[in-house]
Amino acid sequence: MKGIESYSKKENGKSNIEIEKELKIQQGLKNLNKYLSSLAKKSNEKRPNLVEEKGDDCGRVNIAKVEHKLKVLEKQLEFGKKEKNKSIDYPLECEKIVTYLLAKYLGDDYIVVRASLYDDYFNGIDTMVIEKETGRVICTLNEVCGNEEQSGPQGKKNKVIEMNLRGYYSNPDTGEKTEQKGEEHFGTRCVYGVKSKNFKTPGETEEIEHCEIDDILLLSVPLNMSEIDEVLIGLTDDKSELGGRESEIYDQCINKLIYQAEELQDRVITEIMTKAEEKTKKPETISWKVQMLERIKSGNTEEIKGKRLEWIEKWEKTAGKKWVAMFLQVGELIKALNQMKFKKEN
Repeated sequence: MKGIESYSKKENGKSNIEIEKELKIQQGLKNLNKYLSSLAKKSNEKRPNLVEEKGDDCGRVNIAKVEHKLKVLEKQLEFGKKEKNKSIDYPLECEKIVTYLLAKYLGDDYIVVRASLYDDYFNGIDTMVIEKETGRVICTLNEVCGNEEQSGPQGKKNKVIEMNLRGYYSNPDTGEKTEQKGEEHFGTRCVYGVKSKNFKTPGETEEIEHCEIDDILLLSVPLNMSEIDEVLIGLTDDKSELGGRESEIYDQCINKLIYQAEELQDRVITEIMTKAEEKTKKPETISWKVQMLERIKSGNTEEIKGKRLEWIEKWEKTAGKKWVAMFLQVGELIKALNQMKFKKEN
């Protein structure tokens, strides 16, 4: 087999192998945009103009309010023109690829859309995953791209965990996020969320509509540039079957999300214990922590909500309802992510 050095060089100094790779990546980009466009059109059949069908924002939820469009424009002017890679804008394509992988492997039981530019800039959300049957937002995602050697993805993951814990306040009059005191929330909020109506309801037409959503957990999905290249090259042949390297990358993404959610769960439990000790002025044993984890892992979070167990009431009084609600939602998230791990439709 010939090595790269044995191929003739072009004027730009690239070998035939490198040129062929770039051509495949460009074709993969076209096929990726076609897939996202078809996904957008499908959503728009259920609610006209819900998502953008063309361009770099293909598959992204549209902004409805003029004031939000102006805020986005101001933010874009503030950022200025970004210098892009000669052949591919990796951060942008990272967002698209995560949306593509989730939509392809999760199937029609989920809605997967890119978040509006407003929610991207002001709420840190790149992608939303919604379970159609319940209308529940499984999670929101913030994609991050880097080299294998870079520590960026790890740093972004930690930043996102801190963002979930810090939460925000909502203005009692406008409902928007504020630094002033108001109603306390965890995670982030989505101004342009979506949900499904009449899903699997006999005789009813399925619809999709906008909705504002508070207390949403945010996770980060790190992909390196070589993984993005692999997915794009795999898209070159426009194959419909599932499997191969693409499938492995999907599994890696889900595994990273599960690990991150479990790390967030531990941090929430630590916060609950710390706040409880501060209020009661006495140290707590870890027995309650073990009980909480056992119930989460056994999938009994609905039982916890229904019966309002004594220890839940205790920690609501000492640590606060925000933290207990966050703990319960993280448990639901871990359970949902494990289901997503094995949800691959043929």
